[in-house]
Amino acid sequence: MFTIWSAGLKTQRDPWAWGFSRPRVQEQMERLLSNMDAEIQTAKGEGRAIEYDPTRFSWTRRMEDAARKGERLVYNCDEVVMGSYRPFCKQWVYYDRVMNERTYQQPRLFPLAVSGREKAERTYQQPNILSKTTGKGGAEMTYQQGSLRCLENIVIINSERGPFIANILPDLELVHHGQCFPLYWYEEEQVGTSLFDGNDYVAPGGQTSLFGNGATHTEKTYSRHDAITDETLKVFLEVYPHAFPKRYKKDGGIELNKTDIFYYVYGILHSPEYRKRFESNLKKELPRIPLAADFARFSEAGRKLAHFHLDYETIDPWASIVEDGDSVNPGRTVKMKFGPHKKDEEHPKGQDMTVLKVVENMTLRGIPLEAYEYVVNGRSAIGWLMDRYQVRKDKASDIVNDPNDYSDDPRYIVDLVERVVTVSMETIAIVNELPALNEKAQPADWPAAWKVK
Repeated sequence: MFTIWSAGLKTQRDPWAWGFSRPRVQEQMERLLSNMDAEIQTAKGEGRAIEYDPTRFSWTRRMEDAARKGERLVYNCDEVVMGSYRPFCKQWVYYDRVMNERTYQQPRLFPLAVSGREKAERTYQQPNILSKTTGKGGAEMTYQQGSLRCLENIVIINSERGPFIANILPDLELVHHGQCFPLYWYEEEQVGTSLFDGNDYVAPGGQTSLFGNGATHTEKTYSRHDAITDETLKVFLEVYPHAFPKRYKKDGGIELNKTDIFYYVYGILHSPEYRKRFESNLKKELPRIPLAADFARFSEAGRKLAHFHLDYETIDPWASIVEDGDSVNPGRTVKMKFGPHKKDEEHPKGQDMTVLKVVENMTLRGIPLEAYEYVVNGRSAIGWLMDRYQVRKDKASDIVNDPNDYSDDPRYIVDLVERVVTVSMETIAIVNELPALNEKAQPADWPAAWKVK
């Protein structure tokens, strides 16, 4: 169905390369590259092996190869972009072919381009992260991040742990070892060496990057292609003629299109019936998508799910949550924790999961227990917030990653929890309303590559 798919980005040095603060990631990576480049040249000049000090260096197989060759390492501040690190957790990342252990096909899904010059047409109404909105406490939400430097795309990520979706660069573990299936892919057009040349380095003493060997930012242009094949569209049009009989022409018309198929896939991957039936297959192979009887309902459900999972920072907070504390200046988040409760059959751990202390001066009460039933990548969405939005210090490098650095809005993390409760409840409702698959028969001209051997 897709011409291309890819694993997520694998930096192999996450404490250095990922972080909530863009200036801090820039400083860390500049320091790391300076230290490692100096060590490579010093070791080469002295004829000795490189030193292994995790507070100064981050040696991987790729970097050890560079050291043996005496290659130079050069920092590029333009390669710090926004990425999706874990579900409902965006961070900044140093996106570079040399300093990332594996980029896989991500440079073809999310290529770097000069901000504002290479803008892809939107097919999904994504939030503008430069926009300002008003939070529940009346604070203006001014996000730290600048404009994204990766060309726009949307990818469905799937593994045995279930599906998720991202419209920014995904980490390898956004969904554990998942594969990313994109709406688009990009083909580089430039004068000079291709971005996908097998030669990782420009020349002795030089370094390439995701911008390509020898090409400047302004020299690069891209052609955007649909990732869903024409053959797939042909089959689906044959099986589902007039799939949207009541859809207006301005909204796409009565015939399905490739974007409809994309969201159909996301809807199908959320079907409890599908995941139970193909549980064994999903553990060892790429997902096979059945021809469900009701294409429109699965496609529309996929769009709704994508809206909540992509736009979670702007979704309305869950209305019944009660804020206990300072709503205007709730303070810092160090580590979230549940409210205490006497141990009993319903509370074996002595925790009240309807109560969550999010920040120093704010406790949220009235979180519906049902919200914890939405599980993505092995834990609840709220569980991911508790896991990721805490101040962490990496033991090896001594690097501190502070979620309070992500936004200038003092309510950002409080609002995020309340919004993700809404996302969880809406996701559960949409999934519960999905129809049975009731598969249609395969058409006579079913593609040979799709047949199960």
